[in-house]
Amino acid sequence: MELAELVSDRDFRQRVRQVVDYGRPRDADERLRNQGNWVTENAVSAALRGCPPDSAEAAQVVNRILEYPGGSLRREELLAGLELVTDRRIDRYAELTAIINGWPPFPSYTRAMEWLIAALRAHE
Repeated sequence: MELAELVSDRDFRQRVRQVVDYGRPRDADERLRNQGNWVTENAVSAALRGCPPDSAEAAQVVNRILEYPGGSLRREELLAGLELVTDRRIDRYAELTAIINGWPPFPSYTRAMEWLIAALRAHE
């Protein structure tokens, strides 16, 4: 029932299309995939440590992420992309789909990306 409600929600379907469109070039470009991995690894690590997004440590993590070794990232672009793709409904959709199909759970990075969004905003 919950899955049916999700897929019948016009806003949800539109968001999924936007996320897919956003991710398509990143999936095809190794440099962009590596950037995404860098962002994710650093954000997940900080979130798992319980680092408050408004702390001095979080400011260091944000700076490390933005100073990506393969070329610096623009804060505004990163924040806009994160705000687009970070949606708990998409995680729930993936979770329900995995359950129905008997697949192992998909990893979720939503909490870490929510942490990074808060940290980026706190350290503008």
